[in-house]
Amino acid sequence: MTRQRILVLTASIGAGHDGPAKELARRLQFRGAHVMLVDLVDVAPFGQSLRRAFRGVLTRNPRRWGRICASFEKSPRLPVAARVLIALAGRRVAQVIDEDSIDLVVSTYLFGGRVMGAAREYLDRTVPVVTYVTDPAVHPLWIDDVTDLYLATWTFTMPLLRGLTATPAALVAPATREPFNSRLGDVRTGWQPSGDKPWALVVSGSWGVGDVVGAARDVLADGRFRPVVVCGNNAELLAEVDAIPGVIALGWVRDMAALMRDCSVAVLNSGGLTLAEAASIGLPVVHHKPLPGQGEMNAAACRAGAGAPVSNDVLQLRAALDAALDNAASLTTTLGDVDPAAAILSVLGRDAVAEGR
Repeated sequence: MTRQRILVLTASIGAGHDGPAKELARRLQFRGAHVMLVDLVDVAPFGQSLRRAFRGVLTRNPRRWGRICASFEKSPRLPVAARVLIALAGRRVAQVIDEDSIDLVVSTYLFGGRVMGAAREYLDRTVPVVTYVTDPAVHPLWIDDVTDLYLATWTFTMPLLRGLTATPAALVAPATREPFNSRLGDVRTGWQPSGDKPWALVVSGSWGVGDVVGAARDVLADGRFRPVVVCGNNAELLAEVDAIPGVIALGWVRDMAALMRDCSVAVLNSGGLTLAEAASIGLPVVHHKPLPGQGEMNAAACRAGAGAPVSNDVLQLRAALDAALDNAASLTTTLGDVDPAAAILSVLGRDAVAEGR
């Protein structure tokens, strides 16, 4: 049987798109496909500069990014400069598709479908597109004219998709690595010293953006948990958090699943990959001081769809922690259970998956 040749598009803007892309690639390869992984940051003109600019806005002025997000929510038409960059990226992606005889494209980035729309202008055949939505909330920029199947990982995301597009959608399990795919048990992994307070994991993605220091201080003020703050690759944040007495500051953590197993609750401000990992493993989650834009959208979607608590100050946090611990499985039970690789291959006529299962 001929091996399907699949192109996975991601964007190394934090780890929220890369993580699922790499896991999808691994699963598709396991099922016999030949997989190429392409980073749109490397393909798009000025991609590295755009990533630096985006990180700068998130770090120094997240409210500005929130306003930008809100403006595109009202009118998802992109400015001319963005459309030109997407067109140029599409031309390069079309070259990859032609040179490698790609049968199917999978995107884990919200502009991936638009890039494929541009790529089709240079192709003499139609290549199907599957878009894996990495967030529980669906920003209108995820929606395009070329995607053949959307994949969502939360039950409450499905009606959000249906409200924006008539394109078929399937409910699947999150594309998280194997260590996250088994529930929390009684066995601890050795991160936490014996006799310490219960740990509250404070995470803000691989870039460590938002009011992470404030979140750590709020958890500390609650008094019941020791904040364990993962700062990702943000060295400045790591130094700042490390100076707070009573807080455990960590940089980049390779075995996040093991760390999660020693924690009692996760305190997040975004809601992408780390949220999926925490829910997959069964760790209760509080959205605290969510980032403007997609972070606030994700928090609102999780609260409306699964009753997940949201807080914005230390007083609200106490009640939110109580609610998360009292209903620890609220997010976990809303996850899909179909392997996303099976759903992807169904577009090529293999491993059919029922829509919305």
